Amino acid sequence: MGQVSANKESFFAKQDNPFTISDLQTVFILMDCYNEKKRKRR
Repeated sequence: MGQVSANKESFFAKQDNPFTISDLQTVFILMDCYNEKKRKRR
């Protein structure tokens, strides 16, 4: 049982990391676009 839970944890850790990184990248891209739009309006 202990090994199975450890495998599950490592599996989820591997699965989650790429998504969180990509999410951060998309957030930064969206913020950049938002800032550019704000500059153009002024």
